[in-house]
Amino acid sequence: MTEQILSKTYRFQLKKVKIQTKWNVFPLKEFVNLQNGFAFKSADYVESSNVLNFRQANIRLKGVLDLDYKKTFLPDNFSEKYKDFVLKDGDIVIAMTDMNSDLNLLAIPTIFKNTSRTTFLLNQRVGKFINFKLDKIIPSYLNSILKSEISRTQLRNLGFGSVQFNLSKTDLLNFKIPLPTLDIQQKIVDEIEVLEKQEQDLQNIILTHKEHINTSLETLFNKATKSVRLSDTDIFETKIGKRVLKSEISNQGKYPVYSANVFEPFGFINKELLTDFSTSSVVWGIDGDWMVNVIPANIPFYPTDHCGYLRIKQPIAKARYIAYCLDKEGKQIGFSRTKRASIDRIEGIKIPLPTMAEQEKVDVEIENLENEITEFEKQIAEIPKQKEAILKKYLE
Repeated sequence: MTEQILSKTYRFQLKKVKIQTKWNVFPLKEFVNLQNGFAFKSADYVESSNVLNFRQANIRLKGVLDLDYKKTFLPDNFSEKYKDFVLKDGDIVIAMTDMNSDLNLLAIPTIFKNTSRTTFLLNQRVGKFINFKLDKIIPSYLNSILKSEISRTQLRNLGFGSVQFNLSKTDLLNFKIPLPTLDIQQKIVDEIEVLEKQEQDLQNIILTHKEHINTSLETLFNKATKSVRLSDTDIFETKIGKRVLKSEISNQGKYPVYSANVFEPFGFINKELLTDFSTSSVVWGIDGDWMVNVIPANIPFYPTDHCGYLRIKQPIAKARYIAYCLDKEGKQIGFSRTKRASIDRIEGIKIPLPTMAEQEKVDVEIENLENEITEFEKQIAEIPKQKEAILKKYLE
């Protein structure tokens, strides 16, 4: 007797909302069509070429385009063989699949912009809007309205699947949006483009600041006059956290919990593991993608058994500099999900040390830049709300 196991497929249901608008609403199929990508096979991939596969993973959170993410190359002759799938500047593409149950990527659109000389071919589970009726809709307006929070909630409700959530072409083209007159659409587009320009300017400043920080740390690294091992218990304390049960995680918890991702807590907890936070902590992910972060002094946190932490016991090094060295060395060693950054391996690392005076000078400079970055990121975080306000002003 055999047992048949069925994969359960279901629709993802969020709180239902309705667009409040003074304009008539129409399904997308009234003024646009959708082209699905081609199912390229992994056997088609080559080591390097001038043709890249544009996958769902190239569309990041909030519709950010990332053409450098995990590049997969296809043969050069594919640009002609599959010319119907070549992406052009200005094409609006949309993610039709999401592997995460929060569906933050499903149905996210973005405008394709290619700054390189490479050709990108549209992969399966990514759609491209085609055949716009330009006497009815401005493409950039469609991009903006689909990114709006109310549209996002409705579109996520259309997702179906079990492990992988999908959005069908039919469901997407039947999705209804408000359709104001072209002059109102253009006003919406113009005002949103002003905000997007502000956001891009801030992102560029942040990128410049981060490059400056990295250059300063690299210069400091090259000024080292001696070295110490992280195994020196007179200078360093290196430990790993403890396992956290799912039942212990609470959104109302007091302390952020860090696991292999040391930049974003995956939840909060009410119990303590550490009691002294008078010094900064250098934290690293033990068995995930290699990453290192600094949690400043006086900020309590809870590390799991997938997170290591290091503290400096003597005034001979700054946490930011140690984190830079640890990150640099970890990349050279090749720490990853399969090559764990265990305590033994971490303690075997030797850190070059410049003078404390030089470290302190650079540390103050970096702190000022990081404070500016934090302020710019706060401004960027407000921009989606400002975009929603523009849509509300013209559509309701």
